[in-house]
Amino acid sequence: MNPRNRLAVILSGTLAAAAVIVAILYGNWDGAVHEGPESVPESVADSLAEAAAEPAVGAGAGAEGLPNSLPGVILTEGTPEVPQPVFYDADGAETTLADFEGQFVVLNLWATWCAPCIAELPALARAQTALGDDVLILPVDMEKKSAEEITAFLADKGAGSLPTYIDRDYGLMQGFEAFTVGLPYTIFIDAQGRQVASASGEQVWDDPEAVEYIRQMALGG
Repeated sequence: MNPRNRLAVILSGTLAAAAVIVAILYGNWDGAVHEGPESVPESVADSLAEAAAEPAVGAGAGAEGLPNSLPGVILTEGTPEVPQPVFYDADGAETTLADFEGQFVVLNLWATWCAPCIAELPALARAQTALGDDVLILPVDMEKKSAEEITAFLADKGAGSLPTYIDRDYGLMQGFEAFTVGLPYTIFIDAQGRQVASASGEQVWDDPEAVEYIRQMALGG
């Protein structure tokens, strides 16, 4: 990588991590439930500190057999299995990503305080409609909010057709090392439960080119 470009990647990753740390520790992270820095588990704080000290690095040239030409999407080098922290569905039931094996999943980590996250929610909903049963779009909110709050928020933002899932312990953020890039963060997971690509920041997921790209990814290229 060009040294100037590498420096830009390092700086952007560090700034994104710092912004997420500030949001979690000082009041913008959960919006409704906040008790100051002591409310963040020590393990999360340690991971945040480690993430902030490391540069954000792209995932490499890409997984074999997958399309590789959608701006903003980085194909994952190899096919690592995804982490399995517990998060919760609309009924409060414990859920892990293993529950979705057999489906191609577009996992979207987001929060109600995150403007780019909010902006892309309706596009995610429209993309799900366009993709049908070929793909499951799985948005997971990263806050200490109730399922009722998140369901109402999705409906208010034009994304009421999307399911409600919440990760109140930030386990997915830790597992996918998303603290280095911030939110929204989108991870593409194949039917065998392996990460094949990722994208950071707001994307236009309902663009016809993006929809077709995701469909081809789900079909294995």
